[in-house]
Amino acid sequence: MKKLLLHSTFSLVIITNMFSLMRFSNDDFFYLLKFGAFVFHIVLLLLLILNNKFYVSKATKKITVVFYFWMLAMVIGLLNSIIFSDFISIMLTTISYFLLFFYSFFILPNFLRLEGISFYSLIKNVFYSISGVMLFSVIISIGDPLAYHLDPTSLRNRYYAFFDHPNFLGLYSTLGIIVTILMFSLCKMKLSLVTIPFYLYLIILSGSRTALIMSFIFILFVMFMNVSTKLLRFIFINPIAIFFLFAISIILITMVNSESFIDTLDKLLSNRITIWTDLIASNKSSLMHFLFGQGNLNSEVSRDNYYVSVLIDNGMIGLGAFLIMITLVIRTLLMNKKIDKVHMYAAILMFIVMLYSFSESIFYTLGNVFSLFLWVLVGYILNIKTFEKPIRN
Repeated sequence: MKKLLLHSTFSLVIITNMFSLMRFSNDDFFYLLKFGAFVFHIVLLLLLILNNKFYVSKATKKITVVFYFWMLAMVIGLLNSIIFSDFISIMLTTISYFLLFFYSFFILPNFLRLEGISFYSLIKNVFYSISGVMLFSVIISIGDPLAYHLDPTSLRNRYYAFFDHPNFLGLYSTLGIIVTILMFSLCKMKLSLVTIPFYLYLIILSGSRTALIMSFIFILFVMFMNVSTKLLRFIFINPIAIFFLFAISIILITMVNSESFIDTLDKLLSNRITIWTDLIASNKSSLMHFLFGQGNLNSEVSRDNYYVSVLIDNGMIGLGAFLIMITLVIRTLLMNKKIDKVHMYAAILMFIVMLYSFSESIFYTLGNVFSLFLWVLVGYILNIKTFEKPIRN
C-alpha cells in the first residue's frame, strides 16, 4: 500500500510539473498544482515514516551545512527586495529550495530504506511518466498551427509539440534519453531503448542545440564510462586541474580574436552573453547587492543561465556557497572507494546538468523534473550507506 502511494503521488508530481510548461488555457492552475502535488507528496511520505528513526550519512551532513549558508544568502537577499510582490515570490522560491533538499536528502532515502523499496522502481516510474507525457504532447499537438514557430533570431522553424517553448521539449527529450539509458543499464530493460530515436527526433525538431549537444555528451560519456570517470576525477579531485584548465583557457584566448569570438559565440547562443553581461552589471549597484544579491531583479528578460540567476538573486556569497555545494556533491560521488555504475551515472549526470545550466536555468529548482530527478538520485546515493538492511530490487 505504501509503495503504491509513493509511486502514484510521485507520478502525479512529474505529470503536473510537465503540464505546467504546456500551452493549456489555464496555465496558473497547473503551475500551482505542481507545487501543491509536491507538497502533498512530501507530507504523505513524512507522515508514513514520522515515528521512525531517520538516518543521515556524514556526506549529507557536510553538504547540509553548505546548503544552509546558501539559504542564509537567500534570506539576506530577501531584505534587498523592495517590491512586496517580489519579496513574496522569492520567499516562496526559498521555501521550495528547502523542500527539495529536505525531500531528496532526508525524506525519500529514509522512506525507501524503511519500506525496503528499490530506487530502481523510481527510475521506472520516471521513465513511464515522462514517456507518457511526451507522447501525449506530440499527439495533442497534431494539426495545431502553434506546434511550429519560426524563430526570428535564428530563422529556424522550431517544433513545440504542446509545450510553451521548444527548449522545454528539448530539455525533457534529453531527460528521456538519460532515463532510458538508466533503464537499460540498471533495470535491464532492453525494450526501453526503442524510445531513444523518438527523443532524438524530438530534439532535432525542437532546434535546441544545447539539448542535442548535452545528449551527445551524455551518450559519449556512458559509452566510455571508465575514461569519463577518470576525466571527472581529474577535474574535480585533482587540485592541479584548476591551474591546468586555467592555463588552457589563457592559451585559447591569446590564440583567437577575443572580440570576434565573443560576438560569434553570442550569436550562436541567441544573444545570451549580451543579456548576461547587462544583468551582471546591474548587480553592482551596491555592496549588499554584490555580496547577497537583489533577491529578484526587476527584469522581464529571461536569464537562461542558472549561475547568473544565483549571482543576481543571492550575490557572490550565495553563488560561492552553491558552487561549493555542487563541487562537494560531485567529489563525494567520485571519491567513493566502492564506486559502482550508479555512482558513475550520477556523477556524469551532475556534470551534464552543470554544463546545461550555462544556457538554461535548470540546476536546482522544483520548476522542472530534470532537476528533481537529479537531486533525488544524488540524495539516494549519498545516503545509501546508512541503510540497515539491503534494498529489494
